[in-house]
Amino acid sequence: MKKSIVLFFILLMSFRVFADYKSEYEKLLSVQNIEGIANLLPKWEKAEPKNPELYIAYVNYYLLKGQRSQHSLDTYKKDNSNSLALVDKKTNKIAGYLNNNIWYEKEDVDKALSYLEKGLKFGKNRLDMYFGRIHVLGLIGEYEKQSQRIIELLKLSKTINNKWLWSMNEPIPSSESERFFLISVNEYYKSLIQKSTPETLAAAEKACEVQLNLYPNNIEVHNYLSLAYIGQGKFKEALNVLLKADKFTNEDYVIIFNMARCYEGLKQYDKAKECYLRLKKNPDKRVQDMAEQQLSELKKITK
Repeated sequence: MKKSIVLFFILLMSFRVFADYKSEYEKLLSVQNIEGIANLLPKWEKAEPKNPELYIAYVNYYLLKGQRSQHSLDTYKKDNSNSLALVDKKTNKIAGYLNNNIWYEKEDVDKALSYLEKGLKFGKNRLDMYFGRIHVLGLIGEYEKQSQRIIELLKLSKTINNKWLWSMNEPIPSSESERFFLISVNEYYKSLIQKSTPETLAAAEKACEVQLNLYPNNIEVHNYLSLAYIGQGKFKEALNVLLKADKFTNEDYVIIFNMARCYEGLKQYDKAKECYLRLKKNPDKRVQDMAEQQLSELKKITK
């Protein structure tokens, strides 16, 4: 009996020691104490070499260590979260933007990605770690690789029936897992499309096409794929995707609006007008006003 009690307390103390590594790391991370984190991580790794949280900590450490920034004055906004508008006092108009340009040292990024690979061996169903890898590739502008990783993740999710774990190996409830997974993936498409370069649009297109095949009932991916096509001037391809989505949605105004954009791109103005007239029947006044404005613009084009 005494041996059992002693063993219990040893296990309890060990758990507390291990838990304290993560707590201490989070405190150091909150104040961006790079030196402190560098000293802590080897100790944590010796104590818990198979803990996925350790490898996430390594990733954050190398990204923090490798981050660089520089300000620049530009005539355009590079990033909503890292740009400051400069207003001309005489005209009260925006004269330019002070942009904070952030990049990462390649050596540190490579190490961050290598630790993610190691961590995934001990957390094969850790969705946050897969997302972390995709996020890092986006940070460094490796959009083609990012797209490929999204495709791999989509296929894996389908194989395991969307049964994912999150931070601290907490299971994502099965009733929410597929929806949560797809919403999160769609955010990467949004980011790629907003950048609107040939590389990012092509990357979004590839991944969206795979997702549409694997998850054909997901409305959002229909829309993002159409936007990737539209951005590349592929109006016919975009329209085909949207027409399919329109058949099983209840007058989704985003789908209909993008259909109108495609018809305009194809110079089928009568069809575009039909879409805008459908939008005028939407119960949302803002949608009605948007439709009215687009109809006015359409009249100018077709005069």
